[in-house]
Amino acid sequence: MEQYNGVRVEAEQTAALLRAALRRVGLPEHEATRVRAVVNSKGRAYVDIGALPLGSTVKLLNALPLALESSG
Repeated sequence: MEQYNGVRVEAEQTAALLRAALRRVGLPEHEATRVRAVVNSKGRAYVDIGALPLGSTVKLLNALPLALESSG
């Protein structure tokens, strides 16, 4: 259980960082809150981004340096 809790904390922290980054690029709070930490039954951590509206997805892509490099 201790390992699960450690993984869960790490996933929560990472999801919080991503939510903050999404808010900085202009996503509304209600869209950023769709990002959540998930730990499966095997103890594997994920960050679920959820479904974002197209306009918000474009904002996210424009904020990613690699997306800019590969499109230009």
